[in-house]
Amino acid sequence: MPEILLLGTDWSEKVRFKYSVSQEMLWSLHILDDPSHHQDFLDWSLRINTALAPDLATEIQYLATNFGQWGPFLNLIETIEGEKILTWPQVEAELAQMGQALFVYYTLGRQVRVAELIKIVRQPAGIEAFLRSQPEPAQTDILRNLLLDPEYSRNKLITVLQDYWDSIFAQEMERIEEPLLASLEEKIALFKEAGLAALLDSLGLGIRLNQDAIVGKAIVDDEITEIKLGFSEVDYIQIIPTVFAFPHLFPAFNDRNLILRYPCPYPEEPSCAGLLSSKQLLQVLKALADVTRLRILQMLANQSMYSRELATELGFSEPTISRHMHLLKEAGLVSVQRKDNCTYYQLRKKVFEAVGPSLLHQLNSEDYRE
Repeated sequence: MPEILLLGTDWSEKVRFKYSVSQEMLWSLHILDDPSHHQDFLDWSLRINTALAPDLATEIQYLATNFGQWGPFLNLIETIEGEKILTWPQVEAELAQMGQALFVYYTLGRQVRVAELIKIVRQPAGIEAFLRSQPEPAQTDILRNLLLDPEYSRNKLITVLQDYWDSIFAQEMERIEEPLLASLEEKIALFKEAGLAALLDSLGLGIRLNQDAIVGKAIVDDEITEIKLGFSEVDYIQIIPTVFAFPHLFPAFNDRNLILRYPCPYPEEPSCAGLLSSKQLLQVLKALADVTRLRILQMLANQSMYSRELATELGFSEPTISRHMHLLKEAGLVSVQRKDNCTYYQLRKKVFEAVGPSLLHQLNSEDYRE
């Protein structure tokens, strides 16, 4: 993993290029909690939700519901990392060692003063009086649980994130890390060659360099604000490629630091224009070896359809159709599109076109050992 890159002088000495494994993980959890507002990730959400263990899915839903769709935890991770590039185990260790009052402070979205939290952590008898003074009674139970036993909440968070990392996100990170690094290398090369103004313009975020001041709109103290920042007002500028934060890419200026996230596309599925691998071909043949799935594919040959239509036509329950569609999606035979609050399925005809040539190739291959 690369070190932080310090380049040049003047404004350039304040520019930092980084990416964040842990922030990508938290953003992916945000998408899972609210896929309807992330249309580009509907297929991804369906695939990941299918792969999640039921107990873990329940815990993820609990944390998302009670803690602002992971927003406060993102602030927590940003605080831990600062301008550093940390692995998930490093972030986990920092999270485990953080003081209780600071953990509660960031978990609550920095809405309560640290001095008050320290006093309460040291003198729990004052918790109820403190809760009565809060402007949002709906948060009382969450606050009470955090203040009475912050270690329980911390341990739950760490356990859920570790389970999600082990079962899902470590593999996802392997897939997106190379594109993130490649994008950073492109931005660094542009910065070295053409300077900060060209770099800012390339991000497409509306932030620009104007007469040696950085201008545009950014989130400041949770409000969208016109900014005009001189050299002495900024400690550093973070340039961060992200896959899962899209479309939440509004610039942010906090604690004298300008955070600029820009989109990096999720890597496309392997192309099916050529030959299928032996593993892909085996998945396809297994998916085709069922009369119900063949009937589904026949129905999708000329039009896209949604689950209820398929269930009605075939005389099956929707859960039964969903199980068959999961296998067809895993084999790459169908794709998914969300429209009018319905999940529509359609054939991926290029995969079918590749089956025959791929099978002949495998039969004639001396290297085939299945």
